[in-house]
Amino acid sequence: HIHMNDEHFEEINEIAFPTPEHAASILGVDEQFPTVLQTKTTKLESTGQVLAYSETYKRADYYKIKFISCDRDH
Repeated sequence: HIHMNDEHFEEINEIAFPTPEHAASILGVDEQFPTVLQTKTTKLESTGQVLAYSETYKRADYYKIKFISCDRDH
């Protein structure tokens, strides 16, 4: 069994401006409205095989990201 949450992933968040027409239409915004493009790739740690790949557009006015440092004692 593969537990996706235990596998290595890379997530990139970047501002998309202008927003691609298809994403703007679905989100109900103008193409000149900035969005956040989130690209995520999950790979099987043992082989490097890609298990999942996604590109998600998010409205910039409803997006917040939080970073928390690792406490190595826990």
